Amino acid sequence: MNLTYYRNFVLATETGNLTKAAKIAHIAQPALTHQIRVLEEEFGTRLFESGRGRHQLRLTDTGWTLYRRAKQLCQIEDETVAEMSESMSGTNAVLSFSMASPRVPVFVSRYVEPFTRTHPDIRYDIRETFHLATLDDVLHGNSEIGITNIAIPDAYHFDVLFSHPEHYYIVGHEDNPWLDLSEPIESMAALRDMPLVILQGHQRIIESTCLDEGIVPLIRARVGTLATCLEFAARNIGLALISLGGPCALAHDLKFVPIKRERLTTSMLMLKLKGRRLSKAMGEFVEMYIEMEKHKNNTEPE
Repeated sequence: MNLTYYRNFVLATETGNLTKAAKIAHIAQPALTHQIRVLEEEFGTRLFESGRGRHQLRLTDTGWTLYRRAKQLCQIEDETVAEMSESMSGTNAVLSFSMASPRVPVFVSRYVEPFTRTHPDIRYDIRETFHLATLDDVLHGNSEIGITNIAIPDAYHFDVLFSHPEHYYIVGHEDNPWLDLSEPIESMAALRDMPLVILQGHQRIIESTCLDEGIVPLIRARVGTLATCLEFAARNIGLALISLGGPCALAHDLKFVPIKRERLTTSMLMLKLKGRRLSKAMGEFVEMYIEMEKHKNNTEPE
């Protein structure tokens, strides 16, 4: 069905008068009347109540149903046209991302803030989620870009736009009874018999690194999100062993120290759906992000 028919039906309903609606739509009244009859034949029902001398159009029950749905269809088309126009022009575009919650404050301060200064009309949709859900968001089109450091199952679904190594840290309450968090961890042996909380998907590299030094890690909990790891640490239930690109937003009573083991690293990945073309604005954001990351890595001390 031509959406113009739906639009003119909505217009007739809202004006309550065919003559007025036809004038606004810039068509002849007989043409508008024909469009409404076509809709009635299509759905097999009358859309407006009939009656002699009635100047104000009044919907039937089925007419109300079609009015609500037609209004939604027209709104969807309007929003789609607007979003496509914004994507092509790069103005007023919405940049959509998925990532773990603890990454968001640094992401906003380090990348969103400077990009917004040069692109003041850009809007953002940031989905704070756990790692596997980040992949699902990208796979199903909920987010244009995902940022994660978990191993990717079914990697053929994604294009990696940028990656860089991330080191692991121990995070614990400042009053934890297990470990002094004032100095970096030089050996996995320092974690012997320590109750560790780790992320799903990181167990293999943690266990193999520990086994290289002759210890078996005591894993108290294996969880799905960084936020849950940090909650365990904040409540002094265990020590969170997590990978980070650097300092992140932590509760004031949490402390973190790096683990100085070269093998115990993972990669932070910025990825998109394979074959999906980035919007103009997102392409500019990704270009800025990569340049800033390369500059940061080149200027970091050894």
